[in-house]
Amino acid sequence: MKEENIIAEKETRALIVDGKEYPLKPLNINMMEVIEDKFDKPWDELISGARMGIFRYIFWICLKDNNPELTEEQLGEMVTSETLMDTYKKALT
Repeated sequence: MKEENIIAEKETRALIVDGKEYPLKPLNINMMEVIEDKFDKPWDELISGARMGIFRYIFWICLKDNNPELTEEQLGEMVTSETLMDTYKKALT
């Protein structure tokens, strides 16, 4: 019987800009609560009608622990219209 590798290779959970990787932590409930508190709205309302500032903050929350030097404004410069959906998928899935 042939053994199979049951650990599938996962896509890197990182924002990659100019060849540098910025690791993203998976969004968890604690992070979601921080985001709700910042915008004073429930999670479903934030996601269903999200503005770019909300997305930027969500991405920053997922990046800040592994990238403490990165500011929210710097992140806004890094995520472009071309990388927005890919970053969204990596942060929220």
